[in-house]
Amino acid sequence: MKSAPGAAPDVLTLLAATNQSVRLDTATVAAPAFVAGLQAVAIRIAPPLVDVPADGVEFPFDWGADTPGTDRVELAPVVIDMQADSASNFGGYLMGELAAQPTDGGLSVSIPGGRHVRALTLTDLTSENIVFRNKQQLEAAGRRLTVSVRDPRGGWAAPTMSVPAVARRGAIPPTLTGASLADGVLRLPDLTGPIRIAIVGGDTPEEFSPKALTVGTVIGWAAPTPVDLTLTGPDGATLWNFPGALPDGTRQAPDVTVAVSAAVEALRTAGKPITGSLALHSKFPCKVRFAVTSVQGDLIRELAGTTTVELAGEPVALPLVRPLPPGRPGAAIADVKVTYRGKRLADISDPLPPPGPHRGVVVRSDRVLRALPPQALRGEHVSRIGLVGYCPQPTALLVRVVPAAATAKSAADLAPIGTPGTAMVDAAAATGVIWVDLPEPIHVDQPVAIEVSAGTGTLFWVADPDPLIRVVVLDPDPGRRPIVLGAVTLLTVDEPAISVARASLPTAPFADTTPLLASALFCTVEISDGQLRYPRGA
Repeated sequence: MKSAPGAAPDVLTLLAATNQSVRLDTATVAAPAFVAGLQAVAIRIAPPLVDVPADGVEFPFDWGADTPGTDRVELAPVVIDMQADSASNFGGYLMGELAAQPTDGGLSVSIPGGRHVRALTLTDLTSENIVFRNKQQLEAAGRRLTVSVRDPRGGWAAPTMSVPAVARRGAIPPTLTGASLADGVLRLPDLTGPIRIAIVGGDTPEEFSPKALTVGTVIGWAAPTPVDLTLTGPDGATLWNFPGALPDGTRQAPDVTVAVSAAVEALRTAGKPITGSLALHSKFPCKVRFAVTSVQGDLIRELAGTTTVELAGEPVALPLVRPLPPGRPGAAIADVKVTYRGKRLADISDPLPPPGPHRGVVVRSDRVLRALPPQALRGEHVSRIGLVGYCPQPTALLVRVVPAAATAKSAADLAPIGTPGTAMVDAAAATGVIWVDLPEPIHVDQPVAIEVSAGTGTLFWVADPDPLIRVVVLDPDPGRRPIVLGAVTLLTVDEPAISVARASLPTAPFADTTPLLASALFCTVEISDGQLRYPRGA
């Protein structure tokens, strides 16, 4: 006897792969942690100190090649954590030699581009034939080095600091502090230019009198102050910026998820690799405490609308508009509704034989019997009988339920139990289940056998070793029988109607193939508003 080429999976084989009891649960999101009745509070840690060079610093992400079959991107929150940090131990960025001009009894030093200056290296700073390189030399000569900045109203403001500082006077604390001079390097508290330096006599600002001074060269060292700090996305669009200089003490935590998501979605839509970077730029090289959460999330395949599958004793592929994305999803979520129709495959039903040559019996006009165990079908109401095999030509079949004591010769003289079923079967070359409906359900209250004959044509009835059958019975109770998705139990049915919103489905059946739904139960399965989520970037 021939085998079925490319035979489809068998419902009973799929059901035999699992005996789990599964109840669908609604997909949930983890709740905040609680400890001893109090909600746990996260300790906010300062982000790392980041060097931002002239060409910026990048925060790359790589989701790999585009994944066909997805519909959109959904990102986890992308949040910046930015905090100003003066990096006080950093000496400064070399600016080179700065222009210095005599002005108003001092020396005006130009600072290019609006940068903040942290230090000036003053070579051969000379006044009254004395070269000053440190605070001690100034104190020994009774002189001070003062620093002034521009007055917004015009001209130079009064000195804001001096080396040495003005000493305490009674209850008045030291003033004009913040600068130091050592080894010819004047350290400053990150001033904007231009600035004026002067050598003066006197112990208080009221007594200050400028002295002539000269300097060989002035070398500038810029502060690491961020200016016009900007974060751009993979498409070059600005995600966030802070115009101007970043003041000390500034801390921000903006959410840039929407803009980053739009850029990642554009890559997906274009079919390009989903790779790129977020880039942090400053007008000048700088240091800033900065972190941004990694670009991670899910590629989403929508199973939109409602997909209805009628299960009637055979596996059914889940109808899909287009192929699924490659790989196994990280999560599958959908609304699921199951309605049991009051019918099922009887437990006596046989699985289909494996592919390959099959043995069996040839049924023509002579009756062929399949005897059943004495308790098989006892108390059941049989509505449909399936014969495993095929008819090589059009065939008229007669199927009767007869007492178990019947033989091929005696069955003709025995009255059938209930009304026989008939079917006209088209010619076929592949082994399958040939269903014969009974005119009315048969209540079985004794040991029985299944009798088959052909009025015309031929049935090749597969046997292993007995001829193989399927039997459908009426049963109002689903009996906690499973519905499987692929080879994984989707749920066990313990009541006639089950409905679960946003159920978490098994994911393995969606890996690289269209999943099959199967059950011994005759039921309607409705899967609505489904989502397959393929995690990326974690």
